Amino acid sequence: MVLIPTGPFGMGDHFNEGPVWEQPVHTVTLDQFYMDATEVTVGRFRKFVNQSGYAYPGN
Repeated sequence: MVLIPTGPFGMGDHFNEGPVWEQPVHTVTLDQFYMDATEVTVGRFRKFVNQSGYAYPGN
């Protein structure tokens, strides 16, 4: 996992090509958080659940 630091970003449609609810572009600031550095596909997760017996509440 990697730490994503606190910081602002411009959220919205920067190109004026999307739906009206993506306007206006506005600044959003997030607290720091951790994110997996490697993508886990549905297939890989399913294999993990099946092999490990992990009690996953989904289907």
